[in-house]
Amino acid sequence: MKSHRFNIRLFFILMIISYCSANAEEIDPLEYQVYKAVIELEYLSQPGYIDMINKKEKQLLPKTIIIINETISGPKYMDISIEELLKKIEVENTSFPEYALKSWVSENKDQYILNDYFKFADKHFLISEKQREEAFSPTKWWDSFYKHYPNALGYFRLSRVGFDTDKNAAIVYIENSQDGKWGSGTFWLLKKDKGKWVRTSRLIVWLS
Repeated sequence: MKSHRFNIRLFFILMIISYCSANAEEIDPLEYQVYKAVIELEYLSQPGYIDMINKKEKQLLPKTIIIINETISGPKYMDISIEELLKKIEVENTSFPEYALKSWVSENKDQYILNDYFKFADKHFLISEKQREEAFSPTKWWDSFYKHYPNALGYFRLSRVGFDTDKNAAIVYIENSQDGKWGSGTFWLLKKDKGKWVRTSRLIVWLS
């Protein structure tokens, strides 16, 4: 009987592992290139919270990139629906492929586990939601987080990436929180130019 129960438990453990692995494997390696391009071009090259509180530094401080290891399916709090938001993107960016927008919706119907396929020159960590919560103390809050992760640009949450049919255009939603009053949620539109991903447009959904 004990052996039978052990086999059942082992079966479910293997099923869970298989499910998580399958979700992780479904993420196109090209998506990691898009994540890298946006974070490096739009966040690492700009002053962050840690630069602003250390005004004596003339140059941007070396950053630590913290990424939550599970994708998000878009903004949680909005005055309009995600369909209306994507329609706004389509209207304001007439040359952007409609297929990429549909692809983004399709890819973000579920959440996926991110693997460490990022190739940042800067130090980076993938952490779980539980690890993020544990980094915040009830009293010191963000001070506690930055004690856990010195020089971090807060933390990032990433959606899946939507591509056009040729995978030369991409759309991704990225949230970055650096302090109680310093954060944003943004849709980034990119195109591939000479083998590199470059920004074509953006839509800020929320800003603090």
